[in-house]
Amino acid sequence: MKKQLLLLIALQDTDIKRLAIQNKMKALPEKLLPGKIELNKLESLLQDDRDRYEQTQQWRRDQETTLEREEEAIKRAKVKLQESASTRDYAAANRELETKRRIMSEREDEVLKVVEALDATKTLIEERDELVSTLRERIEEDEVEHSAVLNELNDTFKATNQERDTLLNTIDQEIISRYERIREKLGIALMPIVHGTCKGCYMNIPPQLNNIIVQQQSIETCPSCHRLIYAAEEDEQNI
Repeated sequence: MKKQLLLLIALQDTDIKRLAIQNKMKALPEKLLPGKIELNKLESLLQDDRDRYEQTQQWRRDQETTLEREEEAIKRAKVKLQESASTRDYAAANRELETKRRIMSEREDEVLKVVEALDATKTLIEERDELVSTLRERIEEDEVEHSAVLNELNDTFKATNQERDTLLNTIDQEIISRYERIREKLGIALMPIVHGTCKGCYMNIPPQLNNIIVQQQSIETCPSCHRLIYAAEEDEQNI
């Protein structure tokens, strides 16, 4: 039974190792998540900037086309002014010309402001694009690194599974059944008894039961937490 106990302890150590590996494998993608969220946010902002930039560029082109038409209208107004036959016609043509000049001047001022804003937006887009590229490269590097770590963890996990299978073939089936039932319910199925106290529930066990487990003639169960128990001091000596 001592040998069975040591094998069972080794089995639990293996299961604890397997769980740790699984947790690491699960945590790897989660480590990349904040960076990916930030990247998506920056890419969205960058796309919004580009859309606004293109819309503003289109507005500028439309305004420039309108300015060309207004310039032609001013030329026609000048001709009309020169061809005025009377003082009244001249005054009306002059007012029309001044109005067109004022409208065109205001439009030119507005276009100039928009052009300056476009330059600032272009600079912002370039800066944000650089941030996105840097973050994307960092994430890609992290993914490569994490992929290598994941492959290593997978190999370790497979080796640990093989080790577990070997142990299962050497432990009494009845003991394995008890162990698996408790492990499924409580997580840790096997606990040491230290100075008469179960390290699973920290409750004292009866002295008679403590004497039984010290002899290691059988694998007993804690009356309080119902885990399998063994004498830690004796176990250390046998290891």
